[in-house]
Amino acid sequence: MGAKKIMKTVNELFEEAKGLDYDSFGMGKLEEMRPFGFFPGGRGTYDKGIDICNKEIMIVGNDFGKWDELPIEGENKLTNPTWVNLLCLLREIEIAEKNSIYQKCFFTNAYMGLRIGGSNIGPCPGSKYPQFIEQCEDFLTTQINCLHKLKLVIVLGKKPLKILKKNYPRLAAWEKKFEDIDANENQIISSEPNKELIFVIITHPSFAPSNWKNRSYREFKGREAEVEILKEAMKEAGLLKSL
Repeated sequence: MGAKKIMKTVNELFEEAKGLDYDSFGMGKLEEMRPFGFFPGGRGTYDKGIDICNKEIMIVGNDFGKWDELPIEGENKLTNPTWVNLLCLLREIEIAEKNSIYQKCFFTNAYMGLRIGGSNIGPCPGSKYPQFIEQCEDFLTTQINCLHKLKLVIVLGKKPLKILKKNYPRLAAWEKKFEDIDANENQIISSEPNKELIFVIITHPSFAPSNWKNRSYREFKGREAEVEILKEAMKEAGLLKSL
């Protein structure tokens, strides 16, 4: 058996994603990848570059949604609420280094493939099939392995948990209501056994204003709480040395 291929670019990762089974689970297969957008519909890089091996932060959403609802390219033209609200949060924890925090991120999804018709809201249509879940679990591990310098995984909402918790069972603590997660201060969890990765959960930014209102962290409430949660997670991951 030959050595496992080490992938360094999003183009290589996309070719692997194209080989997954989508038809059997009511999902659409991606045939192309646009320069901007969450992977796999887009390159998952803010600068539209293809090199991902040095990314230190992975941001994991649910699924890409429908192909025709990809946001317009360019930060100044973005109207998609997921992008607008997420970038605003990240901007508040900007790292005082040469590169923007955006450049450190790989924006991706837990479930691969496209939605066919219907709404972009709600569970991924393929999530009701155990076999589809299993292949997405394996592929998320492939994605993580591509990011050789990965330190922090930011999870957007709870829907990615079905994919994450098999390989990271401690994340099952996030299956409660956000109010309970906050009350128990379980927003930030390290991987086992050697704290190789730090995981943090925030509410999904697509419904940020309404989702933020119930969040709390220490003395902080609402949107300010989410900002402070992210700052603390970045500190624990060694990405934020000073404020």
